[in-house]
Amino acid sequence: MDSNQFKDLVARAERQAEADPRGYLLRVCGIAALGLGILGVVIGLALVNLALIAGLLLLVIITGGKALLLFLKLGKLLVLLALPVWAMLRATFTLLCARFPPLVGREIGSDEAPALFARLAALRERIAGPRVHRVLLTDELNAAIVQRPRLGIFGWSENTLILGLRLLQAVSEDEAMAVVAHEYGHLAGNHGRFAGFIYRFRSAWGRLQAMSEQWSDWGSRLIARLFRWYAPRFNAYTFALARQNEYLADRTSAELVGAGQAADALMRVGIAARYESEGFWPAIQRRIAREPEPPAGRSLLWRQRQREGLDAEARQRYLDAAQREATDPFDTHPALVDRLAALGACADPAAAQRLAPPVTSAAEAWFGSLLPVLSAEFDRRWCDEVSGEWKERHEHLGRLVARIAELDAARAAAGLTREERWEYLCAVEETDPESDLMPLLEEVLRDEPDHLLALFRRG
Repeated sequence: MDSNQFKDLVARAERQAEADPRGYLLRVCGIAALGLGILGVVIGLALVNLALIAGLLLLVIITGGKALLLFLKLGKLLVLLALPVWAMLRATFTLLCARFPPLVGREIGSDEAPALFARLAALRERIAGPRVHRVLLTDELNAAIVQRPRLGIFGWSENTLILGLRLLQAVSEDEAMAVVAHEYGHLAGNHGRFAGFIYRFRSAWGRLQAMSEQWSDWGSRLIARLFRWYAPRFNAYTFALARQNEYLADRTSAELVGAGQAADALMRVGIAARYESEGFWPAIQRRIAREPEPPAGRSLLWRQRQREGLDAEARQRYLDAAQREATDPFDTHPALVDRLAALGACADPAAAQRLAPPVTSAAEAWFGSLLPVLSAEFDRRWCDEVSGEWKERHEHLGRLVARIAELDAARAAAGLTREERWEYLCAVEETDPESDLMPLLEEVLRDEPDHLLALFRRG
């Protein structure tokens, strides 16, 4: 199935889900049952072949070796049977016992963040949902609820709430609860449990399809063709359910904390995400030329920069950009404009005005005096991860700055060659990305009107 076929099937499934939700869920149940049936047939065939081999071996033992001649005559056939049987057995039982990789993060105990766990307990009591077994803190601008099934596709899940420290530093406590309520909404109610099973089943089929690509014998190839037919169609048809559940989770968030708070949380996170990619990280990158070591207080810097850089004009600019984004057909998360519309909200100028960085962030409210310790832990880990690359980049930029000085001297004395002019332009661009390159480009193009790279840069 190519990407266009996938998009068409997703769009068709979404139309069905909107027009007839009950009928769509019944179809999802049917296609999931088909997958279980396929697995059952594959396992049954593998067990039949295995039983045949075991029966022949048992016959040799029972007859005291008299059937050995028959066994030897069928030796080649047995080898041909054994290889695909082993491949199919291993693949199918790996599927049934599939395990998710361990989650990475700093586990937070109830004694370390009593205010957070009190809010989680109140949330669970109000919605009568399942227990959150663990809370992990990560160094990200993100949040998630992850179910890790202990019994593969059969469930018995451990629920882990993942909270990004940068996210909690960007939102207020109530907005953070709106985000948590959205994630918790994926678990609560019948749609959450069913969606959890479908999510695990989709992941398991994706793994099985990938494994089937490695099968080379004739028996396994027949099964692999069936897997490659089913897996992408199951993924595409259930894609609509995954996206639908994002709207349901937003609705759960609105019911628990209010539609206005839920909408503000969506917009706040959208603003912070754009500021992070367009403002914060570029500013960190610019420090490489000046500083040989990565900044130790990056978490504190993230909080300070938001207060300084996210004025009303910047917030409105980021919201306008987010409003122009359409829902990605390959992403289960709808675009911000669609999620806000479902909540009856929009990213208007009034929203930009009131979404100033909170006076007290959720991280400060929930972690209190522990926050500097947590920030330092993540900062040290980040510094260790980027230190080597940072130093190499710092040295490289230092050499470019020195080379720019040499070229400046040569330019003042006798002028630059064509090659040196282009080298100079590239060095300036790399060391000072915000500089105006148009005069340098025009200088290059005066001597070489057909210089393709310069034409491309100017365009």
